[in-house]
Amino acid sequence: AGADKEAWMEDQGTPLHLAAVQGHEAAVQVLLAAGANKEARQVERATPLHLAALHGHEAVVQVLLSAGANRDAKQVQGATPFHMAAGAGHEAVVQVLLAAGADKEAWMEDQGTPLLRQLHRCCCLLGPTGTPSKCRELRLFTWRLVRAMRQ
Repeated sequence: AGADKEAWMEDQGTPLHLAAVQGHEAAVQVLLAAGANKEARQVERATPLHLAALHGHEAVVQVLLSAGANRDAKQVQGATPFHMAAGAGHEAVVQVLLAAGADKEAWMEDQGTPLLRQLHRCCCLLGPTGTPSKCRELRLFTWRLVRAMRQ
């Protein structure tokens, strides 16, 4: 098969990015075995691991980590795969990333650590006034609080 394993598909990235987004574990394994770049970056500088974490594909995350994917790679705003999984509420993926030694203190621009991102998500889901404007206020408050604690 003479297919180009690094073919670029506009905003979607490489075939490995697409397989990671869709959770196709077997396709990810085949592409990695063929030498696909596990650190290839999408438009927002997301790696296949970022995308698998964001979409909650635990098995794909495990395959990519086993292949040596950078568990702490940062995309444009500084989000790591851990930020992506925590922000989307994918607990199983969070556990896999923690077991792999993901940086719990990685800082994402305007959103803080993965724990703060998850806290914000939970408060917005559970709060009686979980409107978007109230969620933004909560995020800003927690961000300021953590910034003050770090000084």
